[in-house]
Amino acid sequence: MRPRLRTDVEIIRTSPTRYVLTDPQNGGRFAFSSAERQLLHLMDGQRAADDIRRDYAQRFGREISGRVLRDFVHQLERNGLLETANGGPIAAGPDADAQTLPQHATPEERAARRLNRRLDWAVVLFGWMVHPLLLVPYLALIAVGIVALVRNFELYLYDMSRVAEQVPQWVLLPLSLAQTILFMNLPRELAVAIACRRLGGWVRWFGVYWLNGLLPFFLCDTGDSIRRMSATGRWTVLLTGAVIQSVLGALYTLMWLMNEPHTFPAIFGLLQILPWMVATFFHLNPFVRLDAYRVLCVLANEPRWWERAQAETHAWLHFQPSPEPLARRERFWLRAYGLGSYAWIWLLRLAYIIGGTAWLIFRMQGIGALLAVIALIVWYRTPIGRILMASSMTASQIRSGGRWWVRWPVRLLVLAGLIALGFVPYAHEVGGECSIAPAAEHGVRAQVSDEIVAVFVSEGDWVEAGARIAELSGREIVPLYDQRVAELAEAQSDLDLLLAGSREEDIRMAEQEVELWRLRLEYAENELAREKDLFDKGQGNSEDLREKQIERDSAAKLFETSQEKLARVKEGARKEEIDAARARVEAARARLAAIEKQKALLTITTPIAGNVVTQNVKQRAGQVVQPGELVATIQDTRKLRVLIDGDEMSTLARPGQRVKVRFWGLDGELFEGTVASVATAAADTEELNVEPVRSDREALIKTSSARPRESYRVRIAVELDRLDGRLRPGLTGQARIVIDDGLFWQALWRPIARYFKVAVWSWLP
Repeated sequence: MRPRLRTDVEIIRTSPTRYVLTDPQNGGRFAFSSAERQLLHLMDGQRAADDIRRDYAQRFGREISGRVLRDFVHQLERNGLLETANGGPIAAGPDADAQTLPQHATPEERAARRLNRRLDWAVVLFGWMVHPLLLVPYLALIAVGIVALVRNFELYLYDMSRVAEQVPQWVLLPLSLAQTILFMNLPRELAVAIACRRLGGWVRWFGVYWLNGLLPFFLCDTGDSIRRMSATGRWTVLLTGAVIQSVLGALYTLMWLMNEPHTFPAIFGLLQILPWMVATFFHLNPFVRLDAYRVLCVLANEPRWWERAQAETHAWLHFQPSPEPLARRERFWLRAYGLGSYAWIWLLRLAYIIGGTAWLIFRMQGIGALLAVIALIVWYRTPIGRILMASSMTASQIRSGGRWWVRWPVRLLVLAGLIALGFVPYAHEVGGECSIAPAAEHGVRAQVSDEIVAVFVSEGDWVEAGARIAELSGREIVPLYDQRVAELAEAQSDLDLLLAGSREEDIRMAEQEVELWRLRLEYAENELAREKDLFDKGQGNSEDLREKQIERDSAAKLFETSQEKLARVKEGARKEEIDAARARVEAARARLAAIEKQKALLTITTPIAGNVVTQNVKQRAGQVVQPGELVATIQDTRKLRVLIDGDEMSTLARPGQRVKVRFWGLDGELFEGTVASVATAAADTEELNVEPVRSDREALIKTSSARPRESYRVRIAVELDRLDGRLRPGLTGQARIVIDDGLFWQALWRPIARYFKVAVWSWLP
């Protein structure tokens, strides 16, 4: 193909970057950019397509792809602007409707005609879905989906983490990619194609496009049809993809929320949410040639904004002259956009090379490393090919393949190398995140509710076992202690009094009291006898007789009581009274012992020796603590150990196996050790993260805001071979335990076999 522009056409420059080509035969007018004007200049009928691309790159410092050049030539042919071999013009063919094609139409043009005819049937069936009147319900649905996602974003993260933990990454990623392409990307591009045909446009190509040879996705190429539409049609086609994509994302979000968790519809909708957010970000990024870029091209009335910005920025950064005459304002915006596009490209590359490869290796280990290398080769296949083709010897071998006695030995050597790679020794290792913990750690706690009046240690101090940490005021315990001491003294005095017996003075007083009441009794009896004689003689009355009788009875009773008292005084205290007094003494002594224990608790001590690691412990003076509340933490750092939180495969670890550990805080320095113990049961991650000095209540408070997770880990304790003074409790890193020796093939096959033996086996009837 050696295209040549017709000699009778007229090209007029209308601005520094705009040209208009006029066809004198039919009066047609066509607008061209400066880059397209340079291509027209090179189409002299002497240069082939490869020569045009080479001369264009050498002269203007930028490359043009073969596909872009071919499409440009075909567009000129359809409009009859090129000459045939005999010098006559090529008849112009239809463009927008393209119901018929000229006889010289290419296979691509004929395929495009068949495609558009099929899309016309799709317009009949589904054209109503891109009607402007549906924009209002579409926007309402999108708003509902976004609000639902924002309000349930924590639940979304939780459900995604569960799916990621239950399904292997090498299975989840391909399935999610296929689901995204079929149920997100394909409907979007079909909607764009239907909208283009419904508004009279021409779809040039529709199919699968590979991004850097790695990621496939469907793409609808509308060519320059959008530029020929009305303003309404142009904006309808441009916005259809974004609107339909957002509608699908909202529908998938509602599908996830409206179905029971862990069911197929819920998981199906859940896996579509992240691709929706990522796709929306890329389509709204003006440095990616998708929706935002197309809108930018329409607003700037420049379909090749990216190419012009790249060429202008490349020339500016390499101190070369500008490839086209530009106004100052236009040059500024082209360079600004070019710098932004360069920054975006390098950011994307670094994200993949550093983040993507590290994630693949961390998640899939040997398989991930192999996939990362293959992806890098595919991604940079063009510069690799350019380097290989730079040598004449390599280029000739690649083009011809060499002689058979060269080709086949090379192929066999490559095959043998790949097979031999699988027999490279590759140890089977397990491990995970790890942290340094002290051999002994104790939380010093208050045992009574009181105010801290003094703190005797500071952060970092070394204390011995039994050392004082803090002192409580004892504002309630100290007075109660004094009261208990007084009660014991009183009870002991009563007991001593009973044991000492009666004094002689008490006996004499009791005898005198008996004698006194005896005399009173004799006097009362004489008075009663005298009154009785008078009554018998008729000289007294009954009232006086009754009164004397009462006085005599009372005196007799008191005399009897005084005799009993005298007997008790002479006999002393009874055994029962002494026992009761002794019981009161013991009770008082027990109450005193109890309060003494509480008083001893006012001095808070440590049962172990170690360093005080509680921050700002001095500032606890004046605070009121409750029983069981943590006052300070003591860590015995004379001996440290490493705790590994391994996955469920870590149950294969056994005591005595060698361990390699690298800590983040020590710049990845290697430490080696030996497995000391392996937990007998797997535990939830949240349980393992609770500090040993925390009580159950404190642990509950700490994890109450976190959602429960089904991420179980096996705790492994490791004894290090050497202890470094730089090691500190709490340092984190990664640890690897060598389970057994093996080959690279076994490392690749092990996760695949495990998944089929467990997950796929569970699916079988």
